[in-house]
Amino acid sequence: MNDETDLSAVRFERGRYVQGELDDVQTGDHTRALRVRHAVEEYVSEPRRMRALLGGTRHQIRRAVAADFPLLPPGCALKLDRIAKETVLRNLREGVHNARSRLAEDLRALGPEARLPDFVREAGAELEEIYAQPRAGHSFTELRGRAGFEENNGLARDGPLLRAVGRLLHVDDRERLDAWRTFLATDSPARIADLPGRDRRLILMLLAIRRERRQPIAEADRVFAKWRETSILHREIIDLLEFLADRIRTVACPLDPKAEVSLASHATYTLAEIAAAHARTGRNGALVSPQGGVLWDTATKTDLLFVTLEKSDADYSPTTRYADYPISPTLFHWESQNSASPETLAGRRYCEQRSRGTHVVLFVRERKKDSRGETLPYHCLGRANYRRHESERPMKILWELERPMPGWLYQSGKVVAG
Repeated sequence: MNDETDLSAVRFERGRYVQGELDDVQTGDHTRALRVRHAVEEYVSEPRRMRALLGGTRHQIRRAVAADFPLLPPGCALKLDRIAKETVLRNLREGVHNARSRLAEDLRALGPEARLPDFVREAGAELEEIYAQPRAGHSFTELRGRAGFEENNGLARDGPLLRAVGRLLHVDDRERLDAWRTFLATDSPARIADLPGRDRRLILMLLAIRRERRQPIAEADRVFAKWRETSILHREIIDLLEFLADRIRTVACPLDPKAEVSLASHATYTLAEIAAAHARTGRNGALVSPQGGVLWDTATKTDLLFVTLEKSDADYSPTTRYADYPISPTLFHWESQNSASPETLAGRRYCEQRSRGTHVVLFVRERKKDSRGETLPYHCLGRANYRRHESERPMKILWELERPMPGWLYQSGKVVAG
């Protein structure tokens, strides 16, 4: 040994140190290992740091750590020893509660007059931290309750709306944000049924985020009236929409600015919003949401195709793990459902797109869940045109996009495809 470990108290017999006494000696190796452990513990004290490395939800990160990170890009490797792995997993479990407490302390220091933009700016908080778990009601108003600025019984009463606020973070086009801010900021807005077609669809998309699936859209005015009654939460929603408008970095182009369907290429939507944009309702007049995959909209003669690039074994069965991936920024390889062939109604519609005058709109997301455990929305890639196909049941179709897909999403798709 030559690491300056003091062995003067250890007996030396028959040319060696007594093994039983060596077990209790703190060597330089132990010290170095302890330093590494402390560094790991400090780095992963906030789970969002691990998300920056790995992406995915908290549960997905835990599985990745436990399985030694099986989904890293080709050529990358990350290995933790047993102690470091246990530390990471423990901090991931404890991180949410500790983070909420720290955020509440920061807000308490700013005082009850602080609004959402003030808090983000002064505390350096990220929206993804403030709205970490929408299903648990995480929001700025909820943090005000933790800080002692709001009554807890009022927050419990507004639970459904609290959960809805955190589901707004994906909105990234000005048409939606401007329409929603104008509508919510008006004390006495026009009845939704009296709005022009496109404006009406935009407000129905906001209703869809609230997930009022059992509420007939004829009662939507009453639903939004309740929003306005909760003054603190109502103010938070408007502040959040303004903040989201300021951080837009994409250029969204309406698929058809004169049509009632208010969708834009390179904008991000939930399934429920896409269905609301097409005014899809059930028997009770309430909005319905498709399950994903494919949806044929008769009114607009459009096939809506929904693609998840990263298909995990836990979320997809072997029969639904279709080979969907970009070949270039404008060419996309897509596999149909297993029942489709050139002889089926859907298959003929794909192949005869030009002669039939139908449309195809492609929606793509990286994975099923986002970093908060919420269902990840889709990026609208816009309209696509049939190029060719091979095979059947499923059909392997090559679509050509009218607008190149965003560079970051193309690269993500290439990584998943290998």
